[in-house]
Amino acid sequence: MIIQYAKYFTLLKVIESVSRARTVRFSPDGTKIVLSSSDAKIRIMDLTGKIIQTLQGHNAAVYNVQFSFDGNMVLSCSIDSTIRLWDIKSGLEIKKFVGHIGVILRAHFSPNGYTIASCSFDQTIRLWNVNSGQEIKRLERHSSRLYDIQFSPDGQKLVSSCNDGTIRIWDIESSKTLHLLQGHERTVIRAQFSPDGLSIVSCSVDNTIRLWNVESGKEFKKLEGHSGTIMDIKFSPDGLTIISCSKDGTIRLWDVKSGQEIQKLHENYKYLGLDISLDGTTIVSSADNETIQLWG
Repeated sequence: MIIQYAKYFTLLKVIESVSRARTVRFSPDGTKIVLSSSDAKIRIMDLTGKIIQTLQGHNAAVYNVQFSFDGNMVLSCSIDSTIRLWDIKSGLEIKKFVGHIGVILRAHFSPNGYTIASCSFDQTIRLWNVNSGQEIKRLERHSSRLYDIQFSPDGQKLVSSCNDGTIRIWDIESSKTLHLLQGHERTVIRAQFSPDGLSIVSCSVDNTIRLWNVESGKEFKKLEGHSGTIMDIKFSPDGLTIISCSKDGTIRLWDVKSGQEIQKLHENYKYLGLDISLDGTTIVSSADNETIQLWG
């Protein structure tokens, strides 16, 4: 269990990057990392830092990237208002999804891999068919720029976060808002379902992390300690630990049950993004000084 060894995460490696990475994500097998960059390129590297593939096609900064669940494709979204799907082996673009009229900060695969959900500064959430590339649903209840979108583990719900400090839980089939979550005082940067789908963790420009009950829509815990904007947040694979990174120069690990901070990783970087491997043994982070860090 992660709670047993989380206190012993240490810095393994610092990798110099050629551009500031806004998002870092592990491949499903934990052997590769994909980076989104401000120079409009997507880079895939191994754990030594060697670049093994560069994906080019976006014409503005790439904000988010994600491996497909089989590890054969990469999904990306950009300031250029497009979402793109890439074949890793060939490095070629497979599909381009066009429809948003604003910056797209987040795009995610559904758990079955058949659908993509995206959110944009155009205040809409859109669902796309992966095979056809066509928009199949649009959700339009938010009244400000959207920062994050994610499917629930069962693929039946979405959670979205907004510039106005609110979070919404959506029922996909009916397109209805199940709950409007209010508590953050400023922009909610990230919102993510727990692995069991029963709770949501969120982080904000207000420097707080909050936990919410999915069924009731009520906040049940507030985690405080960061002194700067919290840029990214993840549940550990077993759901017992939360990992957060901030512009305050720290990565922090929190025990979900108690809400207590259990470790602080501090290397004087302003962190932009993070991920944890599916086996829970390695953390990758990115910083605004164009470096990538591996922790284990």
